[in-house]
Amino acid sequence: MTGFEEFILKGDFNSAYNLIDTMKAREISEKLIANSIFDKNLLIYGFVAYALLRKETIALHSIAIDILTNAYTDVEGAYELAYCHVKRQLELDNTSFEALSNMMFLSAFPDTSGTQEDFNWAKERIAELYPNDSILKVEYGEGMKPEDVKKSKMAEFDND
Repeated sequence: MTGFEEFILKGDFNSAYNLIDTMKAREISEKLIANSIFDKNLLIYGFVAYALLRKETIALHSIAIDILTNAYTDVEGAYELAYCHVKRQLELDNTSFEALSNMMFLSAFPDTSGTQEDFNWAKERIAELYPNDSILKVEYGEGMKPEDVKKSKMAEFDND
């Protein structure tokens, strides 16, 4: 465990936050998501909320979404809270592929406040902005095939 993770688990969010600038976004995401799945410690989500208060970004909202939908699936309200993060992402930037794909992903879950209309709106917006992306093959209630993710703009999120 690195100092970053130790600071978070001690509740020293300020010290952990000060390390963010020395890390790549993907590294931050992987550490937080992996630890939240392994530890099931709400301090990890609490740190992301703290970081969002300091500097709100689409990427931090995505990390919150990933934590809520991967680590806290057994916690009542986790998907609904993740959906709130998606709505906020779209308020920040309704052209963000990351936010739009998150809306498609979450609105297809019955546990969220999302609807088929949300899914369709996000898909139409992606078609308008990114007309050839393979995510447009996805239908409501279905997931993407790994080979389609590799062909999609979504693959960029794994490489930052």
